[in-house]
Amino acid sequence: MLPNNLFESLCDTMTSTPPKRALVVDDNLLNSRLVSLFLHRLQWETQVCDNGEDALEVLRHWPANLVLLDLRMPGLGGEEICRLIREDLGLRSTPVIAYTAHRAPEDRGRMLSWGFDGLLVKPISFNDVRLISDEFSPHAPVEGAISTSSPVGGTTH
Repeated sequence: MLPNNLFESLCDTMTSTPPKRALVVDDNLLNSRLVSLFLHRLQWETQVCDNGEDALEVLRHWPANLVLLDLRMPGLGGEEICRLIREDLGLRSTPVIAYTAHRAPEDRGRMLSWGFDGLLVKPISFNDVRLISDEFSPHAPVEGAISTSSPVGGTTH
């Protein structure tokens, strides 16, 4: 007979869900730390990269369930990184969220046509990140690859 604490530990291991993992890609350290902090509060593990080349390398070795990708960075831009994530890495079902200050409706359509699954508009709030987390969590029911919600964030105060 197994001791109770060992049995409980085995049961917890068997019923626990795999971690939610998010890659945050932004050359602005303050922005990446803030979104990473919000994701941690929502029970996500995060990795942070400040450029597209490092992000691609991380994704080769660390399976992310979500990628938050700034569009304007030195070197490769967000559009090119998204294309490489989809085509070169073959991560077609991994949600990639454009993380940007662009808020015009035509910007959203253009970003979705580039292969992004959603849009997180800077400046962000905890609630903005929570909405993205809820919509794209690997433990939530999947309704479709493209977000049908309006862009998140960018509210003025």
